[in-house]
Amino acid sequence: MVDPQFAFLGGASGIAKLMREHDWAQCPLGSPAQWPQSLRSVVNLMLGSGFPMFVAWGPQLTQLYNDAYVPIMGTKHPAGLGRPVLENWAEVRVDLEPLMLQALRGESPYFENLPLRTQRGPAGVENTWFTFSYSPVRGDSGAVAGVFCACIETTKTVVSEQQLLRREEWLQTLFDQAPGFAAVLLGPEHVFTQVNAAYRRLTGGIELLGKSVVQALPEVVEQGFIASLDGVYATGVPFVGRSVPVIVNHGPDVQAYTAFVDFMCQPLRDANGNIEGIFVQGHDVSEQHRAQEALLAFSNSIPAIAWEAGADGQLERFNSQWQAYTGLSAESALGRGWTAAVHPEDLPAARRVWEAARDGDRAWQIEYRLRSANGSWRWFHANAVPQIDAQGRVLRWFGTATDIEESKIVAQTLRDADRQKDEFLATLAHELRNPLAPIRTAVHLLSSPGVGEAARVRATEVIGRQVGRAHGTAAGRPDRRGPDHAAQTGAEE
Repeated sequence: MVDPQFAFLGGASGIAKLMREHDWAQCPLGSPAQWPQSLRSVVNLMLGSGFPMFVAWGPQLTQLYNDAYVPIMGTKHPAGLGRPVLENWAEVRVDLEPLMLQALRGESPYFENLPLRTQRGPAGVENTWFTFSYSPVRGDSGAVAGVFCACIETTKTVVSEQQLLRREEWLQTLFDQAPGFAAVLLGPEHVFTQVNAAYRRLTGGIELLGKSVVQALPEVVEQGFIASLDGVYATGVPFVGRSVPVIVNHGPDVQAYTAFVDFMCQPLRDANGNIEGIFVQGHDVSEQHRAQEALLAFSNSIPAIAWEAGADGQLERFNSQWQAYTGLSAESALGRGWTAAVHPEDLPAARRVWEAARDGDRAWQIEYRLRSANGSWRWFHANAVPQIDAQGRVLRWFGTATDIEESKIVAQTLRDADRQKDEFLATLAHELRNPLAPIRTAVHLLSSPGVGEAARVRATEVIGRQVGRAHGTAAGRPDRRGPDHAAQTGAEE
């Protein structure tokens, strides 16, 4: 049973029990039975609280504390119970003593996350932070007799906040040093809250933070950017722009110019999923755009159809010759839309060659017919070469399709001429062979003894006639009566 004199130290808590069993003879406060009522009341209140508390009482500022305060004491407990508080915390006395003197003068100082270099265990001196208040406690006489402290150690919170802050600073550094421009816009008015160095360069270094896009960059209103931002904020659907022209105005004394940018507008959401702003990120691609324009102008100047495809074989760009010949827009031919203009009989082979080459890294070529704008078909010769990176992977494909219809016609004409020549030479050889038979007969007759004059004249006429016929055949005028007639004539003669 608890001694009635120690009733205010009742309870089963560890500190209450320790106070009841403690040897107070050497303590400036003496036995709890002799403590003034004001101190008893404060101690009783303190022991019943789950919040870290202590009271420093009397001229020595003897420290009494509750169970919740024990973790703060560390290895100073339990020896610190009943000792002067400034001795318990000698390593921070220079920090705490002035504050306690304030409380003893009747003031109530409050501190949030006060840094203190404390020593509470084998780790030695460490950085700690506390949020606390010192309140004057009046004794039974009404004069300030002690200091009451309600405190909480915030070391973990402060360290976490510092780590978070350092990470945010690190992220801000990355954000600011990013090669692409970036900005954070908040609210439906799209107010600038963060911009990086690249964004400031793009906008000429004008003041942006705290201003809406309309206020800071009024020239972009007519260019449609505000409508895009409004759409992202209203729908949550990201917006992506490719090589979009934007008029850049760096001030009244600087000539405005047009830049080309790739950019993305991504919605930012709060913890409840509601859109609270927009993250804008992109790159100034003016140089690439102008290079592409120059390349496109060059490709448009060549007579062949030129195209570009991704590594997957999906066509991404045609020059103007495609539309000029097929009558189909370049947009309709992207991806695999170009196959609509290939002759159905040639399409399977074209696909096989293209797919086989696409899965490898070799150049390829094929011939196929393309339908023109007027519906006729003409032959084209297609060539393609891959762009390959250092690891041997295909990055892109570049190719041309050249009209070879006239070459096809010329080649066919030459083949027809060769065939006709072969037929003519065969006829010529036949007719040259057949006239020799009558001539041989006539010569034999002329050389025979006793040939009459009439036979001699007839033989001479046969020789002359056959020589004339051979001369006409060799000159390209074969006997229209054909080789059979010549053979028959030779037989008769």
